[in-house]
Amino acid sequence: MAAAAGRVSSLRVAAGTVAAFVVLLGAAPEPTPTPTPRPAPSETPSATPEEGCEEIEAPVLVHRVEPQYPDFLESQGIEGTVVAHSAITTEGEIADLKILESPNETLARFAADAFRQWRYQPARCKESGSPIRVYVTQRATFKAKHAPGK
Repeated sequence: MAAAAGRVSSLRVAAGTVAAFVVLLGAAPEPTPTPTPRPAPSETPSATPEEGCEEIEAPVLVHRVEPQYPDFLESQGIEGTVVAHSAITTEGEIADLKILESPNETLARFAADAFRQWRYQPARCKESGSPIRVYVTQRATFKAKHAPGK
């Protein structure tokens, strides 16, 4: 199976949050058997543009919901960043959400609930103006305000 060639772009979607996407442009020659290092999760998202779409206008975050931070986890000092990978549909909604990293299962659930409520102006094929589905990395950082026991 031929590998896909692409271009990586990133955009700031909110203070401290970056969403990245890769546009798949066409088939490339078969990869050599030499192993290559796997990129960090934020470098792995991809887009599946329509046939003939070579340039993409990035999606724009228009509605962001912050995740709830459960008091019982914050009071225990349980904190960290949840990283997810999901699709932005042609309607600007989140689909196919997968948690890639999380310090805690409950934090992952609260972050995923918030991510599913995010809305975007969809990515568009510059040639046709048609909306296209793209994949992004989403992050939510939970930071305890007080150290445990204080």
